[in-house]
Amino acid sequence: MAETRGAENGDRTPPGQLFLVDAHAHFYPVFDPAAFLDTAAARFDTAAAGRPATGYLLLAEVGGVPVFSSWRDGPLLARGWEIDTTDEASAIIARDDRARRFVVINGQQTVAREGLEVLLFGTDARVADGMSFQATVAAALECAPLVVLPRGFGKWWGRRGAEIRRAVDRYSDRIFLGDTPGWHPQTPGERALFATVRAAGIPVLRGSDPLPFPDHAIAVARAGSVLAGTPNLRRPLTALLGALRSRAEPTEFGAPVPKTGFVREQVRLRLRRHAASGDPPLRPTGV
Repeated sequence: MAETRGAENGDRTPPGQLFLVDAHAHFYPVFDPAAFLDTAAARFDTAAAGRPATGYLLLAEVGGVPVFSSWRDGPLLARGWEIDTTDEASAIIARDDRARRFVVINGQQTVAREGLEVLLFGTDARVADGMSFQATVAAALECAPLVVLPRGFGKWWGRRGAEIRRAVDRYSDRIFLGDTPGWHPQTPGERALFATVRAAGIPVLRGSDPLPFPDHAIAVARAGSVLAGTPNLRRPLTALLGALRSRAEPTEFGAPVPKTGFVREQVRLRLRRHAASGDPPLRPTGV
């Protein structure tokens, strides 16, 4: 069991001049907490490559499961790990008995009526699923200081692509786009949309987007974004927002999932959803 304590070492801790940000992290009940935290710490260490840096997990809760508050209020059921609170209610520090540590930011993944996802971070507030996409984005911007529109496989074209474009046109200075390390073939419409995004100066933040399978506990931090700045472990959310304020395009760390791995993960996910619906098993063909 782990205790919950205040972050240490004064107001401005200088563990690094880089932010290593997994901007699309999930923790599911089927995950092993220690494996999840150990993997995140190891991947942040690898990405730092000897440079002074601090890792950030932007933790998007799914389905109303209160992961962040359960970690913050403890105990954290992960051997060797403890949680330190900060001066900000939506930011905590995960640290282990090997002196590794990284920031966890509270957030949510909500799904609009059109099936498009919206990620909101830095708030305890929650936005209901099932509203129109435009209403969902507007509600997220009302209650969260950081809103990310993550690209989903096969979702950013046609009518849904038009919805993304509307949000980009309306909120270009307030939103970020998200991308995951999967193999995402882009349609001509998607390529045109990404060209519009880059022309508008909207940064793309990378993240791991683990799926709800036990072995995906070690998918966390497999990819992310690198930002310049000096983290403040008393106010880590404020420090991250400051680093993002420049709207500069981040560099990235990690590697994409190979095409075969991506296809396999998508098939597993669709079979899981189909089984949950109670329909007869699918027989995937042509994959």
